[in-house]
Amino acid sequence: MSKKRIKKIIATHIKNKNYVKISRGFKNDVFSATTGYILTCSNDFILIAENDEFRFIGFNCIPIKVITNIRCNKNDEYYGMVFEKEFPKKFKKITKKDNIIDITSFETIFKNLLAKKECVIVECERKKHNYFSIGSIQKISSKNVTIEYFNAQGFLEEPNKSNFKQITKITYQDNYSNTFKKYIRS
Repeated sequence: MSKKRIKKIIATHIKNKNYVKISRGFKNDVFSATTGYILTCSNDFILIAENDEFRFIGFNCIPIKVITNIRCNKNDEYYGMVFEKEFPKKFKKITKKDNIIDITSFETIFKNLLAKKECVIVECERKKHNYFSIGSIQKISSKNVTIEYFNAQGFLEEPNKSNFKQITKITYQDNYSNTFKKYIRS
C-alpha cells in the first residue's frame, strides 16, 4: 500500500475516531498488530492510543513506513461503539488533544517525551536487529536515542543506544513501564 493511500486512510480514521487494527511489517518481517484509536499523524509517523480487550494499553508512535494495512471492519466498528458506550470517560481521556505530541521526526518525539519525563519502550521488531529497550531517555542526537535501560528485575544496566532507522515502535504511558519504573534498583 502506498504512503499516500495509507495517509488518506489514516486521516479518515482520525476524523471519525474509529477503532482500528494496524498491521505492521517490513519486507519479509511481519510484526504484531496494534489496535486502538489513531490520534494524529505526521508525514512519517502515527500516534495511536493502543487499546485491547477494553483496556487502554499506552500510546504508540509508529513509523508509517512499517504499516502494511489499516483495518476498520464491522467487528472493529462494533468494538469501538461498545468501548465508547461502556467506558465514555476512558474514551474521552485517551482521545483528548492533550495526549498529542509532536511526531514530526524521531528527534521531536523523543524531545517531547523527555520534556514530559516519560519512561519509554523502544523496539525494533525486525528479525535482523530485534531488540526491546525500556527506561528513561538520556540523550537524543540526530540519528539515535540513548535509553537508561533497566532489565526485567529492575536493575539499571548499560544505557542502550537505538538507531532511528531501526526503530519500529515507541511506547509510553503504558502500564508495564509506568509500574516497573517505580521499582528500579541500582
